[in-house]
Amino acid sequence: MATRIAVSATPRTQEVKAKELRRQDKVPAVLYGRDYASRALQFDYLSALRVVQQAGTSQLVMLDVEGDNQEHMVLIRQIQRDPVTEAILHLDLYRLVAGVLVTTEVPVVQRGIAPVIESLGGIVNQLLDTVEIECLPKDMPQYLELDVSGLVDFNSFLTVADIEVPEGVELLVSPDTELIRVLTPRSEEELEEAATISVEEVEVVGEEEGVEVEGEEIEAEDIAEESEAPEAE
Repeated sequence: MATRIAVSATPRTQEVKAKELRRQDKVPAVLYGRDYASRALQFDYLSALRVVQQAGTSQLVMLDVEGDNQEHMVLIRQIQRDPVTEAILHLDLYRLVAGVLVTTEVPVVQRGIAPVIESLGGIVNQLLDTVEIECLPKDMPQYLELDVSGLVDFNSFLTVADIEVPEGVELLVSPDTELIRVLTPRSEEELEEAATISVEEVEVVGEEEGVEVEGEEIEAEDIAEESEAPEAE
C-alpha cells in the first residue's frame, strides 16, 4: 500500500505579493480542478519542500486547507523553481474528484537484472523515464515496473507493451514505443578517437568563421551587409 502523503496550506490573499511571501519563507500556490473555482494558497517552505520530495508530480497528496471542512485529493501539476538556487517558487495543484478519470505521468522503474550486463558488459539505456496514463484516483500507481531480465544480448530491447500495467490503469502511449535499448560498450580506443574527432570539428568551425579573398579576410557579417546593400541605379 502506498504511503499516505499529506500537507497543510492556508488561503492566500492577492494583497500580499508572491515576492513578499517568499521573503517570509512561504511558497505561493494555486489550487484548481474540474468544476472547481481556483484558489490562491500558501505553504510554509519546509512543508512545500517535503511534499515535493515525497510526491513529485506523480503521487496523490491529501491537502488540508485551513478553514475547509474536508481534505482535497490533489496532484502537483507544476513546480516552479529558481533557475540558480532551485528553490521552490510556486506550486500548481490539481484537485481530483473520486470516480472521475485523471490523466497524468508516472515513473517507469526497472525490475530484475539484465543478463546482458553481466555476461557481455552491455549498457541498458532507458529512453523514457515516465509514461502517460489514465485511471481513477483510487487506482493511481506510484510507478510502473518493467522487467529487464529478458535482455540477454545486444539485439534485445523493451517497449511500452512490456510494462506491467495494474488493473484499472490505461497506458496512453503507443505499445510499440521503445523504452529500453541495449548499447554496446565502447572501448578506450573508440572513446579517444571520438574525443579527437570532436576537437578537430571545433578547429574547423573556427577556421570557417571568415572567408579569405585575395589575401584579405572578410568576416561573415561583412558579407551579409554587402549582400543587403541596394544596387546602384
